[in-house]
Amino acid sequence: MKCLAAVLCRTAMTDKETGLVSYVQTFNETRLPSLPAVLPPFWLGAALEQPRSAAARLRIVHRAPGGESAELLRTDELELPGGVSRLNFSFGAFEMARAGRHEFVLESSDGGPWTPIGLAPLYVQADQAPAVDADPASAEA
Repeated sequence: MKCLAAVLCRTAMTDKETGLVSYVQTFNETRLPSLPAVLPPFWLGAALEQPRSAAARLRIVHRAPGGESAELLRTDELELPGGVSRLNFSFGAFEMARAGRHEFVLESSDGGPWTPIGLAPLYVQADQAPAVDADPASAEA
């Protein structure tokens, strides 16, 4: 399985008659007044391709600029048809603690190890850097 495209957006709408998907207000960067801050709810839309029908599990992992990673979502086993499948994943408000390149990594597993198949990057900029805790010992000097 491979990811043909992954996109972050404010709204994902699927037309029930045609199956066409509209991704509204797509983004790959954001400017926040200060950090930490809360990113409003968003969607990750993905177009996945595989040669034949097969069962797989999917998960989405967030990788922060400092290298920290956290699993955000894991599906039960899905039976995906051969060809292209479009999947949309909804996320609630999300706390951003660092500026820089964040990655929302889509991974798949057929029962074995998780394999990265695609990602949606998000570049976060802040107008004001996060406050740094002062060392009390240096403040007394």
